[in-house]
Amino acid sequence: MKNILVTGAGGQIGSWLVPKLRGLYGNSRVIATDIRQLDPEMAESGLFELLDATDSEALGKAVESHQVGLIYHLAAVLSATGERDPRGAWRVNMSSLEAVLEVARHQGCAVFTPSSIGVFGSGTPKGISHLRIP
Repeated sequence: MKNILVTGAGGQIGSWLVPKLRGLYGNSRVIATDIRQLDPEMAESGLFELLDATDSEALGKAVESHQVGLIYHLAAVLSATGERDPRGAWRVNMSSLEAVLEVARHQGCAVFTPSSIGVFGSGTPKGISHLRIP
């Protein structure tokens, strides 16, 4: 199995997911990345790189050097911040997704990128079952 790279590892989902993935696959198999330094416990528990997910060149180098086979793309601007700066949110959210997808296409990686309840709205039916993602 190749390694796993997580963008936005210091965020709301990433700060929960990275320790779980490291518990399943080992600290050396999960590379946490974020645009900001992580809290010391997470940063020291495994591999970490400061990385701007909109920088496709830096992202490609990280994927290649760590022999990544799966990218969990979690880097994003959340709704409240995005509403204050829609263009900035678009740049980060869409440019980082484009960078991740292009790197994955060139390197042959799988990609997981979540959405949020914010895209569905209040009319979304409750009780929808979720798939378990390894």
